[in-house]
Amino acid sequence: MNVDQNATEEARLKRLQEASEWLVRMEDPGRTEEDVNEWLRWCYANPENLSAFETYQHDWHDLDVLKSNPRREAPPPGCLERPANWKSERLSALRCGSEPRRP
Repeated sequence: MNVDQNATEEARLKRLQEASEWLVRMEDPGRTEEDVNEWLRWCYANPENLSAFETYQHDWHDLDVLKSNPRREAPPPGCLERPANWKSERLSALRCGSEPRRP
């Protein structure tokens, strides 16, 4: 790996770490308006920040679903994968026996 690749990877890992920290803060019912404003500044600083946050948020909510149904049979393969677009999301929801989420 060259210097540019190292710097890119370090920036990606830093973004992911920050995204996970922001997710915890934003999920906290005690978050303040200032927390939200700081999060918005972080999101606007780089479009990849919001993308990383949304990826973690999606995974977090998938885990909540699994925790809320501990005795439920495991979902069919592919049901917890993040669809790339609305059409594949609709197909995924149908395959998994649920209604698709609206954008």
